[in-house]
Amino acid sequence: MLKNNKNDILQKVFCLVLSIFSLVGIVLYFNIQKNNILLVPILYFLYIGFYNNIFRIIKKDIIYCGIISFIYSTLLIIGYQLDTYNGIVCNLRTFMTLICLPIFIFLIVYKLFTSLNSVQLKSEDTKQRSDNKIKIITFLGIIIPWMIGFLALFPGVYGYDAGFQFMQFDIEEVALTSHFSILYSYIFYFTVNLGNILFKSYQIGFAIYSFLQMLFLGFVAYKVCYYIYKKFNNIKILFISICFFSVSPFFMILAISSCQDAIFAGIFTLVVLLTMEIVDYPSEFWKSWKKILKFFLLVLLLCAFRYNGLYAFIVLIPFGLILLKENKIKFLLVTFLIIVVFQIYKGPIHNVLKVQQGDSLKEMSSVVVQQLGRVYCYKRDTLSKEEFNYITQLIPEDYLKIYEYNPCISDSLKANLNVELLKSDYSKFMKNYLSIGIKNIDSYIEAFLLNNIGAWYPNKVYPDSRMYHPYIEYQMLDAKKWNERYIVIQRDSLIPVYEKALNVFINKSVWNRLPIVSTMFSAGTIFFILLFVIAYILYNKKYMYLLPMSIIIGLYLTILLAPVTLYRYVYPIFLVTPIIISMVLKNDKKEQKD
Repeated sequence: MLKNNKNDILQKVFCLVLSIFSLVGIVLYFNIQKNNILLVPILYFLYIGFYNNIFRIIKKDIIYCGIISFIYSTLLIIGYQLDTYNGIVCNLRTFMTLICLPIFIFLIVYKLFTSLNSVQLKSEDTKQRSDNKIKIITFLGIIIPWMIGFLALFPGVYGYDAGFQFMQFDIEEVALTSHFSILYSYIFYFTVNLGNILFKSYQIGFAIYSFLQMLFLGFVAYKVCYYIYKKFNNIKILFISICFFSVSPFFMILAISSCQDAIFAGIFTLVVLLTMEIVDYPSEFWKSWKKILKFFLLVLLLCAFRYNGLYAFIVLIPFGLILLKENKIKFLLVTFLIIVVFQIYKGPIHNVLKVQQGDSLKEMSSVVVQQLGRVYCYKRDTLSKEEFNYITQLIPEDYLKIYEYNPCISDSLKANLNVELLKSDYSKFMKNYLSIGIKNIDSYIEAFLLNNIGAWYPNKVYPDSRMYHPYIEYQMLDAKKWNERYIVIQRDSLIPVYEKALNVFINKSVWNRLPIVSTMFSAGTIFFILLFVIAYILYNKKYMYLLPMSIIIGLYLTILLAPVTLYRYVYPIFLVTPIIISMVLKNDKKEQKD
């Protein structure tokens, strides 16, 4: 009896110590006033949480939940410092926060893991419901709110790239460039120009384009919701999925925006849905030549709309070869055909159309130029005379100085990179790049993380002048300001009251000042969800779900290497978020086997 009492006291002391460390982490991270009376009840609830859970934890929980908690804490700490101070602060406070905050986050992550393992969604009897009725209600539940937004922002959002994308087909002496998707640019040009031919109005043509794109993305969102519904046979999950797409104005704005990212996002989502079919219904998928053909065409379109699609698909390939045991040969054959046909499109077809190929080396240099720019601005005294001369020859000093004001976007430095110098002697470039990096590893890491901070830090504050561009584009392109030959499209709202409300909410960044709302619309939140789901898949050995997850990871890697983090780049990940979350949910039906 005495021994039991002693053990109970030790357990309570242990839980109290963990609670105190957790509280310290909360205080340090959130910068809470030390003598705040609210810390007392917070400490109590932390103690109860640890006492009720800590002694049920097994070694597997410690490994998985511990790793993800440490990653979350590290990202939150350095994200806050980069966003606030423009750099990482290494001091005792940072060290203490990095020790204590993961303990608090561990409790949350562990509870999520155990809750998801124990909760099963109830499959409802769907025989009494009309399947067609469900489909119609789902589509209308998404498209009607979007339609209201479209009328408010009529004729759509004229993006800053759209003027050139139209002009390169409209004016003969303007060369086609592979910098933008030729396929997308032509679709945009054809639709808008058709409005001018039929109605003598580019404005109407632009409205037709926006409307058709909105219908396509509404269809894609419907497909996601319907997939979730059929998988779980649960009307509540369907309702939540519909609300996910219909309530957020961000989805609507991208759906009516003239940027290739919108259609790319829709195609990407359809590809992910097909990979989910491969996981959930493998025999049915590989026996259907129609489904295989659909997969082939969609991946081909994905690559044609953005080269990011090709890179994401390349990440999928090894996972497919490893995980698809019985259908490996079919997958390999489809993969081979996709790559061959895309190379034909990219090569001979582009040559026939006289497409000027962009400099891929320059496009891939975002991280490198930002790293060199940061060293030039803040660590110039570490450079030897040879290194300094090489950097200033590679990127003119006037542009290197821009890094100090725009560390979250690489466009200026990348555009002025001396590619000829770089190509003339790769070994000299690597020698200088590596020697500078060894002396300034901290600056290289900070430059990389600042350039993509919006993609992984959920508490990112907007607007951010360091990005130059707004997080989500809302304003119309001032066409003549940029080029006299651009067509003019102006906003002519049919619901002015709603347009004014959207202007305040989006353009004035009110959304970012609202608790919960700001978190929901942040790309960094999706990144945290992605990390959690990957850990959960590995924890429960649901390895087949790594197949659809691999193409999502592949796309996210390209986002981390992009010149800047904008909502339109992460839009594909937002669209597939319900699919990602569905990978950790269970129902009371017998799960599909591969």
